Amino acid sequence: MALNGQTEQLTTGRKKVWSRGLLDWFNLRPEESDRTFLMFAFYTATSVGVLWLEVSVAALFLGEYGANSLPWIYIVSAGIGTSLGFAYSLLQKVLPLRRLIVLVAVLMALPLLLFRVGLVLPLLMGYTVFLMRLWLEAIYVLNELNTSITANQLFNIREIKRTYPLISSGILVADVLSGLSLPVLRSLVGLENVILLSCLMLCLGAGILFHLSHRYSQFFPDASRRRLQERQPDFTTRRLRGPLRRYVILLVGFFVIAQVMLLLIDFQYLAQLEQNLDVSVDRIADFLALFSAILGVFELVLQWFASSRIIERLGVFLVAMLPPCLILFFSLLTLTGVISLFWGFILLKFTDELLRYTVIAGTGPVLFQPIPDSLRSRIQSMVRGVAEPLSIGLTGLAMLATLWVTQQLFARDTAIAFQQKESLVFLVQIVALSAVWGVTVWLLQSRYVNLLVISTDRTDLSLSDVDMRTFRRAVADALGRGSDDDKKSCIELLSHLDPRNVGEVLSPLLPTFSPALQRLSLNVMTDHPGTPHLEAVRSLIQNPVPASVLAAALRYLWLTDPNPDIDQLRHYIRPEMDPEVRGTAAALMLRRGNSQQKAVATETLRRMLTHEREWERMMGCRALGEANYLQSLRIHVEPLLKDESLRVRCALLEAIAATHTEEYYPSLLRGLYYKSTREAAIQALVRLGDEAIPMLVELGEDPYKSELVRTYAWRTIGKIGSIQAVNALISHLLTAWGSTRRTILRILLKLPNEAGIDAVEELLGRSGVETLINQELLFIGQMYASLMDLAPENVSNEAGELLRRALRDLQQDSQQRIFLLLRFLYPSSTIQAAAFDLQTNSWESNARGLEILDNTLDIQSKWALLSIFDQRPDLEKLESLSEFITYEPMLPNQRVRHLLELRHFLSDWALACCVHLARQCRWSLTPDQVVACLRHPTGFVREAIVSYLEAASPRTLRELLPALKDDPHRLVAAQVRALMKTLGLKSAAASPPHRDRHHRLYIAPRNAGLEPLPDM
Repeated sequence: MALNGQTEQLTTGRKKVWSRGLLDWFNLRPEESDRTFLMFAFYTATSVGVLWLEVSVAALFLGEYGANSLPWIYIVSAGIGTSLGFAYSLLQKVLPLRRLIVLVAVLMALPLLLFRVGLVLPLLMGYTVFLMRLWLEAIYVLNELNTSITANQLFNIREIKRTYPLISSGILVADVLSGLSLPVLRSLVGLENVILLSCLMLCLGAGILFHLSHRYSQFFPDASRRRLQERQPDFTTRRLRGPLRRYVILLVGFFVIAQVMLLLIDFQYLAQLEQNLDVSVDRIADFLALFSAILGVFELVLQWFASSRIIERLGVFLVAMLPPCLILFFSLLTLTGVISLFWGFILLKFTDELLRYTVIAGTGPVLFQPIPDSLRSRIQSMVRGVAEPLSIGLTGLAMLATLWVTQQLFARDTAIAFQQKESLVFLVQIVALSAVWGVTVWLLQSRYVNLLVISTDRTDLSLSDVDMRTFRRAVADALGRGSDDDKKSCIELLSHLDPRNVGEVLSPLLPTFSPALQRLSLNVMTDHPGTPHLEAVRSLIQNPVPASVLAAALRYLWLTDPNPDIDQLRHYIRPEMDPEVRGTAAALMLRRGNSQQKAVATETLRRMLTHEREWERMMGCRALGEANYLQSLRIHVEPLLKDESLRVRCALLEAIAATHTEEYYPSLLRGLYYKSTREAAIQALVRLGDEAIPMLVELGEDPYKSELVRTYAWRTIGKIGSIQAVNALISHLLTAWGSTRRTILRILLKLPNEAGIDAVEELLGRSGVETLINQELLFIGQMYASLMDLAPENVSNEAGELLRRALRDLQQDSQQRIFLLLRFLYPSSTIQAAAFDLQTNSWESNARGLEILDNTLDIQSKWALLSIFDQRPDLEKLESLSEFITYEPMLPNQRVRHLLELRHFLSDWALACCVHLARQCRWSLTPDQVVACLRHPTGFVREAIVSYLEAASPRTLRELLPALKDDPHRLVAAQVRALMKTLGLKSAAASPPHRDRHHRLYIAPRNAGLEPLPDM
């Protein structure tokens, strides 16, 4: 029994390995394999039937009518194909899609029974052959519609790139099968009875499609398209109307030109066969079948072994450029006489068919993926079912016109010379069309990415094309009506977009505003004062106004007027005036008055700064900031920094920055530590400008400061926004890691007018940004290698699970930094749209995000980036990073020690998890690693290493405990005191925890007394 069980397990394992190898061979994923092979079976069966019918009809038609009658077929079939395309689109409004595709597959086969009867009757023989040729064109249209629409329902945008090349290879398998079997079948049952076998194969394909549509019914909408549109109006589609229309026009052009090219090459190919092969109908059928078989072998090899990988590696549009480029090349060779006409058109036919049914067949459905789901099948029906048939008809007319013109021009030539010149005329048309085809592909690429970005419902507002004159009129109109909140928003927007002309809009409206809006308007106008608006402000204060408005008006008048009368301000510094007005007037006298006026103003401010009322002291501190220098009032700064009022302290911080009082700059930095004073401290430091950058850089670099404080230090540098500030951020971007690098990247990206992006491009260049991306990829590779070695089957305890989660978090953080870095190389809206899609749990959104990146990125590490963002197993992702990291499996204890060597790149929590895992598993760490963790600025890392030493090296711990008892972290200090008590060590009275995070612990000399614990 046990032996049988082991044998079954071994057999099952071998089957899984074989199955996995087969899927890798075809570049498929397990979850999509069943759908893919069913679609392949359907398309193969249908294509065999279509190809048997095609060869039979071609032979019968050449024998009955000749190649010159083909343009009439093209013209008439255009009407049939267009009608069927419209009918297909209309039926989608009536029938559910999964029923419609089966119905169409059955309807393709039924007329063949009638055609077989018609071939028996001599009077109907000619008409039947003509109708069969027309119905063959209809089958082409319906079969392509059915296949592409079904595939787009079953697969998302990334899956279809992998699966559709295999699905479309069904026609290549059919080429080989039909090409090899047709001569045998013709000799056995006759050419006419092959049509019945074609009908049988089409019915078999319909049966497979019926099974597929029911087995995977969840991929198909249950309701018809009309009911779906009634229930779910597509708001996104309305917004996409402009970009969508332009994209669809190009899409129509792409498929129409491809169809016209097929007809031109096919027409001349058959004409060359008719002219150069003087044989019977049966022999022509055998030649066509043999050519089809040989071509099918080449197509099959290309499709199965290379097509999907070529599309994934090169991208959809580079692959789509291959047919026009190669056709143009071979056409020019034939046109110049390097290749004869006969072999030239055979080569063109071979090239067109080889690429059309391999790489182009794999890219066709992908081009419809950016179109919204609610419109995709309808547009596919219109493009493939209406536009292509119409183009066939127009091509037929153009062919007839070309034949008539050539007959008129070369009527006197011999038959052979006439045929050669006629072929050359068509060859010139092929050259011109191939060039237009290539341009269409190039235009499609940019529209494709833009439509994908917009379809994520993420927009990016651009103001570069705003007409400021029209904008100011619109703002002035909006300020005349609406609520105060709306008017406030308009004023702030106007001050941001057109600050120099803000007074022109706001000054006439000041009397109509509420006091709050009047004060806001005056403050905005003060930033960009203008003498033409002085009278409007003076007339405003002729009437009683609130103190805040009066103070703002005084500030505007006496700072804008080139020749102010300072003595008039004495009226406003009287004790009975409001403190805000009094402080503003005193500050203006200090700035622009004579010595006597400055003395009066100084005494006024001194009384305000020492007043018992909070409002007086706060307005006095604000006035100090407006005065530009402190003079004799400097002695009041120290007491005011300790004032019990928060508002007073915040106002004083602004005054310190405004007066550039250097001895109190440390107070500005201390203000960043507390939430209550942080905003005031940031504004004060920004006001200092470049003078504050060295202090802020030092603060941001200090690992013993809290991460929050360091983050605000870097943000403040970003708000300063000067050239020196930006350069400081970029220089530290190269050496920073983790959250610090993420913070600096975000700051640089948020700088106005893309100043940060431009500066990075100038200082680092594209290669510098790519180097940073490669660093992140190397780090991600280390994380995947660690996850492989620390997998649950190797480490199954709680600490191991915590470490794995921490490593996953680190990997996700690194991916976020990669997205930020990519925004320096590519449009932010595009990268943000991709990031948004990849962060959702939606299967289709993830695929769309990868598709955006695939068509946007052009850096060397593109393939590695797409792999790590894709939903693949860790091992596959690690293999895709082979150019950055060579994976060498390690034992779990070796991997943990390796991670600790990378401690500068790990988060504090991941580092602590490594130490806890080493303690639980009793793995030894090196002395250097222990010392580094003891010196670590984060408390829980020190707590972890102390716990490790308790288990790993008690003697070393006894020596270190006295030096650790005053640890600034309360948890560590309590832990150390408890251990000292347990070990019976004498402990001095515990000192209070240090508030200064600059505290460096005293650690025993390097390697002293550390006894590594052998691995258990």
